[in-house]
Amino acid sequence: PLASTGLPPRFHRLCEVYDLSADERTLLGGLLLLRTSHAFAHVKLGSHVSYGGGGGLYASSSKPAVTLCSILGCPLSSLATLQRPERRHVKQGVVLQGQQLLAEVPALQPEAVLLLLGL
Repeated sequence: PLASTGLPPRFHRLCEVYDLSADERTLLGGLLLLRTSHAFAHVKLGSHVSYGGGGGLYASSSKPAVTLCSILGCPLSSLATLQRPERRHVKQGVVLQGQQLLAEVPALQPEAVLLLLGL
């Protein structure tokens, strides 16, 4: 943010508006990185390819959501809570639920990503 505005960064304001816990803030940051960075390529690829070949950061029996939570040091229960349908950020379409908790990581609305990046 511009120092002259006195406002905290957009990410912090979004987390405050949606009353996210510390773990949920970490997960939201991780989801933002998934959308904007190659740093989480293993998690991204794990969401789209078979696990049979495995290797890398996850074993053949693990799932992308487990890998993401492991990398970020957050419990899987926090990821489940983050994407509950009754949560305001889910109702408003900022966080898009995965269809299967372990097999998919939730996505962020593309417009929300652009907003958070200031683009």
